Amino acid sequence: MTVMVKRRKSKKKNFLTKKTLKGIALTLTIGASVGFFVYFRAYDYTKTSLYTFLADFGFVAENVIVEGCERVDINPIRRYLASLRSSCIFALDIDALRKSLEAVPWVRSAIVQRKLPSTIYIRVAERQPVALWQNQHKLYLIDTEGALFGSELIEQFSHLPILIGEGVPQVAGVFFSMLARFPSLQQRMISAVWVGKRRWDLFLSEKMCIRLPEGNEEIAFQLLETFQKEESLLGRPFLCVDLRFPGKVIVRPRKGASSHAKVLTPTS
Repeated sequence: MTVMVKRRKSKKKNFLTKKTLKGIALTLTIGASVGFFVYFRAYDYTKTSLYTFLADFGFVAENVIVEGCERVDINPIRRYLASLRSSCIFALDIDALRKSLEAVPWVRSAIVQRKLPSTIYIRVAERQPVALWQNQHKLYLIDTEGALFGSELIEQFSHLPILIGEGVPQVAGVFFSMLARFPSLQQRMISAVWVGKRRWDLFLSEKMCIRLPEGNEEIAFQLLETFQKEESLLGRPFLCVDLRFPGKVIVRPRKGASSHAKVLTPTS
């Protein structure tokens, strides 16, 4: 006779319950936090001890050399560095100081260096205004990069040409780079209007308007330069020189002149 015995399947207990997993995660988090805290406290203590050790050997911020500042107020810089006097020169955050200097409107770039054992050297490159930007009845100094700065010194730069139009700072860099290639025109310019955010009208000291095209300004400048060499165009009694049409120069005489508007084309 065969006897069949049925065995009961043993139920394994699952010890990794949600509650257990949460407990493990909490324990790991607390452990990591304590570890980081101890590490950084030890790091700070070691760093402070090292700075104190180096300061005892003369590596302290005692002297400050500042070069390149003509219009930048360096008194705040000196006061800040004076507050660090007798502290370790390596404790000074060089990069943070450089960034704070470059945040000053007149500063284009700055170099900050440690000159061991006890000197902080600062070299500042100031922005150079090349024009005034008129916007909403206010004037701003502007440089060749289109940066605005120094509105408190406007009167000292009243001799600079005036740029008019919305969005001028965004296109000023390209405009001045292009204009610098034609010094005879740049020297005569007293103002320029950014027309419809598309093109420029230049107004010269001879009370002449130069109308540039939308795009291809450099080609128009070259054409103008050609006529300036051949016919001294900028010195003649023209009210307007229109360069908006490819390969042509349309000139309009001032009121009272006997000649009428005419089209000039290059001889070669």
